[in-house]
Amino acid sequence: MELGRNYPWKKPEQCPKCNSVRLWGHGYVEAYFDEAGSQSVLLKRYRCPGCAVVMGLRPLGYWKRIQATIAAVQHCVLDRLEQGRWPPGSNPARGRHWLRGLRRQVRTKLGMSYAERMAEGFLELWRRGVCAVSRAV
Repeated sequence: MELGRNYPWKKPEQCPKCNSVRLWGHGYVEAYFDEAGSQSVLLKRYRCPGCAVVMGLRPLGYWKRIQATIAAVQHCVLDRLEQGRWPPGSNPARGRHWLRGLRRQVRTKLGMSYAERMAEGFLELWRRGVCAVSRAV
C-alpha cells in the first residue's frame, strides 16, 4: 500500500456533518490494514472549523473501522452463508463478528423480509453505501 504523506489524497468537497466547504488539513493518523501486514499506513485527516468534526480519509474498497477490504469481507461472510463453513485461511472469530453485524444491519435497515436472504442483504446494504457488517446501528 503506497499511502501516506506523499499520496495525492483528494480533499472532500464538503463536511459530511454540516456541509461546510471550508475544510482544514488536520495531519495524519496511523492505521493498519490486512494488506500492509504489520506496518502502519498514514491516512490524511481533515477538520471542519464550523462544527469541529474530524474526518479521516481511507483507501477505496475499505469500510470505516474495518481492516480488510470489502471484497475480503464479502468473500468470508458469503462463503459461510452459502457453504456453512469459513473459507480456508480466514479468521473465524473475525468472521463471526462480521456475521453478527450483518444480521443486525439487515434486521434494522432492511427488515425481516431479508432475514432468510442474508447474501442479498449484504449486497443491498453495500449498494446503499452502508457498512454491511458494522455492529453499530
